[in-house]
Amino acid sequence: MNYNPNSQSGSNRQPQNREQPYEVPKRRVPAQGRPIRTPQPINAVGQSGKPTGAQARGQSDVRPGVRPVGQSGGQDRMRTPGQNPPQQHSSRPSPDRGAQRAGVSEAGSMPRRQMPPPVNPPRAERGAGIVARAEAATKSPHSVSSGRQNPGTNPRANAQPQANVQSSPHPSPRRGDQLPAKRSSSSQVSRDSLRKNARRAKLRDSSTVTNLPLDDENNPGASLVSSILKTVIYIAVIFVISGIFSYYIIQVGNECFAFVKEDRPVEVVVGANYDINDIADMLSEEGIIEHPEFFRFYAKMRKKADVEFEPGTYTVSTATSYDKLIAGFRKYAGKVRTEISITIREGMTVDEIIELFLSHGIGTREGFVDVIQNGEFDFWFMESLTADKLSPNRTYRLEGYLFPDTYYFYSDSSEKQAIYKMLFRFNQQFDERYRASCEAIGMSVDEVITIASMIQAEAKFVTDYGLISSVFHNRINNPGGETQGYMQSDATVKYFLEEKRVVESQDLDIDNPYNTYIYKGLPPGPICNPSLDAMSYALYPDPSNYFYFVTKSNGWALFAETYTEQAQNIRIARGG
Repeated sequence: MNYNPNSQSGSNRQPQNREQPYEVPKRRVPAQGRPIRTPQPINAVGQSGKPTGAQARGQSDVRPGVRPVGQSGGQDRMRTPGQNPPQQHSSRPSPDRGAQRAGVSEAGSMPRRQMPPPVNPPRAERGAGIVARAEAATKSPHSVSSGRQNPGTNPRANAQPQANVQSSPHPSPRRGDQLPAKRSSSSQVSRDSLRKNARRAKLRDSSTVTNLPLDDENNPGASLVSSILKTVIYIAVIFVISGIFSYYIIQVGNECFAFVKEDRPVEVVVGANYDINDIADMLSEEGIIEHPEFFRFYAKMRKKADVEFEPGTYTVSTATSYDKLIAGFRKYAGKVRTEISITIREGMTVDEIIELFLSHGIGTREGFVDVIQNGEFDFWFMESLTADKLSPNRTYRLEGYLFPDTYYFYSDSSEKQAIYKMLFRFNQQFDERYRASCEAIGMSVDEVITIASMIQAEAKFVTDYGLISSVFHNRINNPGGETQGYMQSDATVKYFLEEKRVVESQDLDIDNPYNTYIYKGLPPGPICNPSLDAMSYALYPDPSNYFYFVTKSNGWALFAETYTEQAQNIRIARGG
């Protein structure tokens, strides 16, 4: 509707037409003739456009019949029409000069023109609007940004400015004037709490979820702590596993070899037909061993899993090694077993070795000969020592392969056990490197062993091994040379003589395949059991052109390239 008050300022300008949020109260004229000022609604928006006073807090300080409290905190008394308003003492700035020029007096001494209708709606309506906006924000989070109304619906934003209108910061309504209605309880919620509710609603209804990374790039300390923790756990696991494994190894090793064990006698019973599995179970039940599965494995590795055990009752100690436990239950355990040390010297023949064993009470001659000629052994070099590959004139099949060394035997050891130990030692010393060297020079292993046995039988000192080997190699490689391919070795003649004595001239005419003065080339087989040094020089002789040598009485050898030089050396060797 149109706003057309009875103005006494003399201005006929019509105010702008706008929508009034509530009905403007009519002016009352008292009997005294002085016009009563129309109460002006408090403008919530000052020159800066921000709410002031109680309006900013969304609260109403107007009650029916009571004037509002001023900014200074005092309360105006009620007065009847015609009374002068009391003087207000406050720190409010005085009315501007524009208002004074318009004839407006704060004291009301002259008539004031009627003020335009208020721009802002009543406080009750504004409070209800704020609540409505908060409820709308919870329904549609995308329409809430800062808790304010949309500018298109805000009556303040749509209101047009009034010309020549002076607004008092704190108007004092007269008694009887129409006052705004008291707000409901819902409108008393502060604007701050409404904004918080709007933010909570926006976060609660938001469909966008942000996944935070576990390891923040801006927090390197957390990543470092995590890495250190993982490293510590990894090292701890390794230590635990290593400790368990080491403990198990120590326990098994201590039990196997009885390093540190309690010495306590235990009586056990070995039943008839017990095998190694039954022995392991029995020892475990009696508390002598704790790891029967390892006991079986150890016996198998030591080739003692197939031994026969003597039934009976035994008293054993808990501080006994696996070897002694197995040996104590064997059939010969009741016999007195004496350990014997036997040294096989370099250059000994098979006959001499047999006699050595017999002298210590081990085996019989027939038993040794049978094992040497027919015994089966699982070694690689045995493949070339078969009847179809050896000369029929060979004396002993295993001559040259009984490796010289010191061995320990029991007095009741069998012939096969004794021969096996010496062959096992040869297999350890003459390994794949020597086998490959034999193939490199175009000779068989048995031929190299034969040359080595001749070197061993002829030389007394290792320093002569290389040149003596060169003499034999020169004769083999030059069958048309000085000696026409004959080895002419006294050692080969001595080998077949029944009595081991110094070779005489008539012995050189004996017809025997081992007589290298009659038969060319190498003898049918080795003539003794050489050392590893003799085998090495048989493979790699010292370079020379010698075809002859003779040994002096002191054991040193003299070498010659021709027969004439050899004759001179013979006279020297005999002291002539």
